[in-house]
Amino acid sequence: MMIPATAATMTTTMMTTTPSSLKKRATAISTAEVPIFLQKAYHMIDTCDPKICCWSDDGLTFIVKNTSLFETTIIPQFFKHNKFSSFVRQLNFYGFRKVKFSNSLKIDHKLEAETAKFWRFRHDKFRRGRKDLLTEIKRTPSSSSSSSSAAPSSAPGAKAPPSAVLSSSSVLPAAPRPNDKPEEVTHLKTEMQELKQRIASMTRNIDELTDMVK
Repeated sequence: MMIPATAATMTTTMMTTTPSSLKKRATAISTAEVPIFLQKAYHMIDTCDPKICCWSDDGLTFIVKNTSLFETTIIPQFFKHNKFSSFVRQLNFYGFRKVKFSNSLKIDHKLEAETAKFWRFRHDKFRRGRKDLLTEIKRTPSSSSSSSSAAPSSAPGAKAPPSAVLSSSSVLPAAPRPNDKPEEVTHLKTEMQELKQRIASMTRNIDELTDMVK
């Protein structure tokens, strides 16, 4: 008995669409929704030398045992920098928190000494063997957005363009002149100091944004 072409195609599709193939498709879709940083961090911990970094016994936290080797040999394999501080900053952006390990009974003093410099990080959705939870980790809002919205504007409800904010904060007041009164000189020096601090703060923000892009 001949089977119509359409029916044969549907039969073939049903045979090839197995639970395993559906699971692979779902995994591919969910992976695409996970930020690159989280994907790299998870793979980094999974494949790292356990003497340098590894999961805890219960798989709920990960431990950086040797920060020097971690930032010089492990981080550059996954990111375009070798700064442990930048890695920690990114973890903070995604809601990770540093946790302390302490043996309250003080049974093993040697273990206490060996683990004193370990860095432990935890996130409820970042667990060993649970990559499916990574899609639930969201980036926390940056404080820089709120500070930029608080910049003065020319009209009610209007936001000043970034160029205006940068130009207004980066131009220093005129330098004190010999004929200025002492109080005016003091005021100008104070203004210059405040603006220099603001410029330094903006520079740090730019560095953080650069690290985020890497």
